[in-house]
Amino acid sequence: MPKLTVHTFGTAPVDIYYETYGSGLHHVLFVNGMSSIAHLWDLQIEYFLQFPEYSLCIFDNRGSGFSSSPIGRYTTSMMAKDTFELIRHLGWLDSVHIVALSMGGMIAQELALMLGDAVKSLCLVSTYCKPTGILIQPPSFKEMLQFITPKYPTLESYAEMTVCMLFPETWLNSPCIRDISHVTNRSYAVKYFLDRLAVTGFQTAVGRTAQHAAVLSHFFDERLSQLSKHTYPILVMAGDQDQIVRQPTSSEYLAERLNARMKIYFGGGHALRLQDPEWHNKHVHENIKLGIKAQIDESTNR
Repeated sequence: MPKLTVHTFGTAPVDIYYETYGSGLHHVLFVNGMSSIAHLWDLQIEYFLQFPEYSLCIFDNRGSGFSSSPIGRYTTSMMAKDTFELIRHLGWLDSVHIVALSMGGMIAQELALMLGDAVKSLCLVSTYCKPTGILIQPPSFKEMLQFITPKYPTLESYAEMTVCMLFPETWLNSPCIRDISHVTNRSYAVKYFLDRLAVTGFQTAVGRTAQHAAVLSHFFDERLSQLSKHTYPILVMAGDQDQIVRQPTSSEYLAERLNARMKIYFGGGHALRLQDPEWHNKHVHENIKLGIKAQIDESTNR
């Protein structure tokens, strides 16, 4: 298992688990959300491997999956520094496209400031720039607390709870067209999560609590103006039925402040990468191609 030991200033060393795919000229980094694991990007890796021009990287944030969970406070800035060191290790500091979900989007905001012109495109999915964007429907609040401090006897019950939070009820109860061996999308989604969680096991209590604290302490609002000076394309995406982040208002605010393009998936929940990977991957890819075009145009005009 490839791991990079990162010595982020002010924290204990952390081992970051990562995997790379492809050997193309254009580097794409996928940044995960809270409690998420690298292989929940599988449908995106599968899609982009069709194109030999890309090199891809997925990884586990500190506190998740196969990465270590050092005791102490986590912040999105700290996790961005972890990610920066991973990018340095990969040799991608000159050029990287970033695709980030939820907490990953918060990390990516910090990371983009650190990387500057090395960022060639940025896609922020189901995220926000300040905690006022979290939690909408009151019925979700109790579930959110359970999500933070789960008391589930099995991975299956945890996976069942997770999909209830990540996807709209209507979609979960609809017939599954992606895999005919499953009657409903609920059955498919639970199996998808369970297959991957079975490999890594439960997230540690330390990792879960520390990541949650990082999400709640993410205040990037006042620095958006610095990021808005970008020359690379930014795409912000959200589902209008997200049960975790207040959407689409949180993403609309981000898009406006960042001079970014905005895509809303009507009927979409928090995990668009699994709910409709075709839609998700299409728009992510288009944004990356815009970044590549801008990069080529810039080098041509020099």
